[in-house]
Amino acid sequence: MKKTTIQLLAVAGAMALLASEARAQATVQLNSHETIQLIYGQKDSVKATISALGEVLSWSTNPASGFVAPSAADSTWGVITAPAAGPNFDGWLVINYGAAKDSVKLQINHAVDSVSFGAVPRDTTMGVGMTKTLVATVFPNNALNALQEVLYTSSNSAVAEVQTVGLNGIITAKAVGTARITVSAGKGAGMKTDTFLVKVDNPITSLNFALAQDTISMQINSELDVLATATPSDADNISTLGWSIAPIAPSPSGVVTLVANSGLNAKIKSGATPGSARLTVVSTNGLTASRIVKVLDPIHVTALALDKDTVSLSVGTKETLTARILPTDALNKKVKWTSTNPSFAAVESLTDTTATVTGKTVGVAMIIGESEDSNLKDTCYIYVRNAVELKAIKLDKQKVRLPLNNSDTLAVAFSPKDASDQRVKFLSADTSIATVDSNGVIKGLKTGVAYVSVISLDGGLKDSCEVTVYDPSSNIETAAGVNIWGTERGLHIQSDKARTLAIYTISGALYRKETVVGDRLIALPSGLYVVTLGEVSRKVAIP
Repeated sequence: MKKTTIQLLAVAGAMALLASEARAQATVQLNSHETIQLIYGQKDSVKATISALGEVLSWSTNPASGFVAPSAADSTWGVITAPAAGPNFDGWLVINYGAAKDSVKLQINHAVDSVSFGAVPRDTTMGVGMTKTLVATVFPNNALNALQEVLYTSSNSAVAEVQTVGLNGIITAKAVGTARITVSAGKGAGMKTDTFLVKVDNPITSLNFALAQDTISMQINSELDVLATATPSDADNISTLGWSIAPIAPSPSGVVTLVANSGLNAKIKSGATPGSARLTVVSTNGLTASRIVKVLDPIHVTALALDKDTVSLSVGTKETLTARILPTDALNKKVKWTSTNPSFAAVESLTDTTATVTGKTVGVAMIIGESEDSNLKDTCYIYVRNAVELKAIKLDKQKVRLPLNNSDTLAVAFSPKDASDQRVKFLSADTSIATVDSNGVIKGLKTGVAYVSVISLDGGLKDSCEVTVYDPSSNIETAAGVNIWGTERGLHIQSDKARTLAIYTISGALYRKETVVGDRLIALPSGLYVVTLGEVSRKVAIP
């Protein structure tokens, strides 16, 4: 019997030990591991998983509250009930099962009631490239953080794109058009929004007057067209430019009036008395430009003279006439031009004081320049003839010897002398040796020989001159009828009669000897030589 009792006790002890070990190994885990977020008035539940039976399961919050209780049907479910109102709750949902424990973040806040741009206008106009910042307000300001996150969107990002930066929306105008900017806060059915309309146009960015001077001068009882300039030229608000003019004291009212205006153009009219006024143009986006308009007693023209008395023209050619006006500050310098016979010579105005005369047919016409102010006149006789064809051109020099850094001038003879077109151009074949300008002035730059040509524009007729540039300090000896100089091409000599030429090396060896007359160019290797021509002797360097 005793043995049986001992055995029973042993079994009971073993079972107790196993139960104790089971309780020590019990675990609990909440199925939700992310923050539970509720707004006041909402309910939610969360499931707990236990590993073994035998322990007491309890639900609570930290800090303590009455927000959570086990489900009556199943205590492994915890029911979270947020009251209708109260302070924001930011803590933990805690579950205990014996020694085991688990928790999850719990937040209970107020819902977003509204998000708004406030009392700002509901729309705005922006120019391409401009930026604007909108600021949203969320109410209440203690709404659940995750629910009050603000997001800005654009209905047309190609027109206006928006970037969310906290409570701010930064709008950038991209292209002409319209876009609606929406700000949202909250989630799901509780999301709140507000909108803002953006119109993007292409506004004037710079506004000025075409006239650079600050003052516009007019004479009494006259009209004047005035032009403004705008950038960009295709701006949307050019057509809505506003023009105004106001007298500047002590000038009387009506000293200058605005007769008409349309876009960039305006017409003003002066009154019968001198004075001044300010003319202003303004754009719808606030840009302005202005000029002072001075009405003056006119300074009359007292003298007019044409710059030419007679002009000879070939048929089809042109000439410019200029009228000189005195005084130079005369208010109206315009000149009227007429031809007594336009079939012979026609005249066309270029500027207020210049005109172009064109020869039409052979004959004579008189061009009359007459000032609009004071009606003063002067005349110029135009003789029109048939064109005379250029047959030949010839330079007055065929050869020129030019000291280094010196100049000479070539003249051109035309055949026939009365050729209609005597325009020519000069060219140098080697501008490193000699240059030539449009007037035939040649200049020696480096020792050597260069050919300078003249070419007629009519027919391309040509003549040339050989230009020899020498250094008088080293490579040339001159005497009556004798010249000796060295060039890159060799030894150049000139002799007006037959003379004996002897060329020696610097060491004294005879290199060459012969009788020469006229111009000669003798090829020599580079070096220093002693050259004798008749009775003239000289050291010559060949580059």
